[in-house]
Amino acid sequence: LIAITTLSARQIVFGKLGSALVQMVVYLSALAPCIAFTALLRGVDVYLIALLLGVTVSVSAAMSACGLMFASLSRSGHWQSALSAILVLGFAVPMFAWLVMAYEIFVDWNRAVLDGPVFWTVFLNVATVAWSFVALFCFTAASQLSFLSDNRATALRVVMMVQQVLAAGWYTFYAIVENDFEFLEWLAILSGMYWGIVGVFMTGESPQLSPRVLRGLPQSLLGRAFFSWFNPGSGTGYVFALANMGAVLVYAFGFGIVNPSLSRSNANFYSQTVFLLSAIWSYLAIYLGVGRLILMWLRSRVQVSLPMVFLVHLLLHIFGNFIPFVLAISLDNVSPSRYSLILLPSWVFTLSSSMGPMVPWEAIVLLVGGTGLLFFVVNLVLAANELGYQRIATPERIAIDDLELHPERRPTQEKSPWD
Repeated sequence: LIAITTLSARQIVFGKLGSALVQMVVYLSALAPCIAFTALLRGVDVYLIALLLGVTVSVSAAMSACGLMFASLSRSGHWQSALSAILVLGFAVPMFAWLVMAYEIFVDWNRAVLDGPVFWTVFLNVATVAWSFVALFCFTAASQLSFLSDNRATALRVVMMVQQVLAAGWYTFYAIVENDFEFLEWLAILSGMYWGIVGVFMTGESPQLSPRVLRGLPQSLLGRAFFSWFNPGSGTGYVFALANMGAVLVYAFGFGIVNPSLSRSNANFYSQTVFLLSAIWSYLAIYLGVGRLILMWLRSRVQVSLPMVFLVHLLLHIFGNFIPFVLAISLDNVSPSRYSLILLPSWVFTLSSSMGPMVPWEAIVLLVGGTGLLFFVVNLVLAANELGYQRIATPERIAIDDLELHPERRPTQEKSPWD
C-alpha cells in the first residue's frame, strides 16, 4: 500500500525513522525523570545526566537508521529474518560500548571541568558522527527502495564527503588541543577503513545512466569538472573514493607544514604517518581497482547483483592477504622483528607492521605506490565513458507534469554557473 502511493522513497524512510523517534520520546519521557531523580542523591551531576541522555538519543537514532538500511537490503522473508538476527547480534557491540561510556561519564568524568572546551566537544563529536550516519543510513535505505531509473548515488556521496570533512575537523581539533600528531594517524586508519567499505559498493554500481539521471547532469564547464564525480557509476565512484582519501593524505602532509613545531618534535612519527597514508591510498587504489575490473568483466557476461559485488571484493581481500602469508610461512620469512617483501600484497600485514623498526618504507611506498598509481590511471581511463555523458533535454510532457506536481520548481531568470 505504501509502495503504490505518491510518497517518495525518502519520505517513506524518514517517516519510519520518525515513528522510531516518537517511540524514543515516549520511553524517554518515562525514564528521564527517574534518571534525573538520582541527582538529588548527591554524587551525580545533572549536567552529566543530560549529557548521557543526549548521547543515548543520538546513538539510538543512528542504530534505528541502521536497522532501516538493513531492512531495505532484501525483500525476501528468510533473508530479512537472517538480517534481523545479524542486526541484533551486531547491536551488542554498541550496547557494551554505551555501557562503558556511561561508566566513564559517571565515574571518571564526574570530576571533569564541565565548562572546559574538551568535555563538551566530545559530546558534539559523538552527536555529529551519530547524526551523519543517520543521514547516510536513511539515504541508503531510500536508494534501495527507489525505482531503478532514479539517481541513487549523488545524495549518498554528498553525505560521505561531509563525514570525511567532519572527521578531519574533529581530529585536527584534538591534535591541536593535545599537541599530539597521533590523532592524524587514527584519521588515516579510520578514513582508509571507511573508504574501503563504501568504495566496495560504489565500484559495483552500473555505468549506465537512465534518461531521468541524464536530465539532471551538470552542463557547464565548472559543474562538469567538480560535480561529475557525484554522478552514479563505478568509475566515478572509484575516483571519488580515491580523491577523498588523497585529500586526507594532502591534508595530513600540509598539517605538518603549517605546524612546523609539531612536525619537528615528532619528525619520525610524522614521516611514518605520511608513509602510512600513502600506503593506505595505494592499497585502496589496487584492491578497489582490481575489484572494479573484475566486476566490469562479469557485468559484460552476467547480471551483477549487490551480493555478488560484496563477494568479489571479499574473495579478493582474502586471497590478497592469505596467499602471501602462506608463501612467507613456506619460505620461513615470517618474523615478529623483520618484515618480508613477500607480504607486500597483503595490506593487513604491511599496515600492521607500519611502525616496526625493520620496515623498509621506501621500498613499500615505491612498489605499492607505483602499482596503485598504475591501477588508478587504468581505471581513470576506463571511467572516461561515464564522464562523457551529456545532459539531455526534458520532454515537454514530463516538464509539464513536474511543474504541476512541484510549482516551486518553475525556472527563474537567474542562472547559476554551476548548473
